[in-house]
Amino acid sequence: TTAMFSVANGVLLHPFPYAHADRLIEIVHASPRLGANQLYASPAIYLAYRDHNRTFDAIGLWNWSRSPVTVSGSGASEAVPSAEVTREVLAILGATPVAGRLFADADDLPGAAPTAIVSYGYAQRHFDRGGAVGRRLVVDGVPRDVIAVLPPGFRFFAYDVDLFYPLQIDRAAATFPSFGGRAIARLKDGVTLASANA
Repeated sequence: TTAMFSVANGVLLHPFPYAHADRLIEIVHASPRLGANQLYASPAIYLAYRDHNRTFDAIGLWNWSRSPVTVSGSGASEAVPSAEVTREVLAILGATPVAGRLFADADDLPGAAPTAIVSYGYAQRHFDRGGAVGRRLVVDGVPRDVIAVLPPGFRFFAYDVDLFYPLQIDRAAATFPSFGGRAIARLKDGVTLASANA
């Protein structure tokens, strides 16, 4: 990645209400050839930084491009705003489910049983007091088991996301060039934005 791009910029994500928000950055790449244009992230970039960086406590990749998805199984089919995320994303943002668990390594593996996490509002609207965890939703034709409900008031940046599901990256297919995702990271204690860029 560093051979392809001359500058790696971290853009602070403010003013979102996340714990230690001053440690959150977005991974954005720039190059003199691009001028003001920016390149975001991709599965290949995420894997390279995840496996080899020395500046992040964690890095995650997310994709908004397939939102909304069509969801059935909790009433009539509807278009639901969604995000595909790697297992780290919600944990980086400090999300603590009111029920269930966040995505784990096993959820992120290609071919793993399809899972989903729903917002508190979605759970209230669709599952009443019966509880969402353990229920099954059909998301774009794929049956997914709900494993968690996020807390009320949790926001995914400026997006109204009601459903999260694992990105399940196939390492063999994660090749350059590709920039179809967004990457966020949490800086390690003592690491500055300038040193992360370097």
